[in-house]
Amino acid sequence: MVEFTDKEKVCTDGSQCQAGRCVTDGQSFDDEVGTLVKGVCPSNNVPFGCYGTVNKGQFGGFLCVD
Repeated sequence: MVEFTDKEKVCTDGSQCQAGRCVTDGQSFDDEVGTLVKGVCPSNNVPFGCYGTVNKGQFGGFLCVD
């Protein structure tokens, strides 16, 4: 597991994060795809779990990885 130094940094796109993804912090459960949101950079490179994706400032839906 690799810990990222930009963890919890506010982001609007994965290109702003060392992990290559920007995720919601759990506050966007009611948001629809395309809604303007901000996310945070993940703390590590472990992709497992469920989280909302943020792409170009828009909520991209939820993703679950086992």
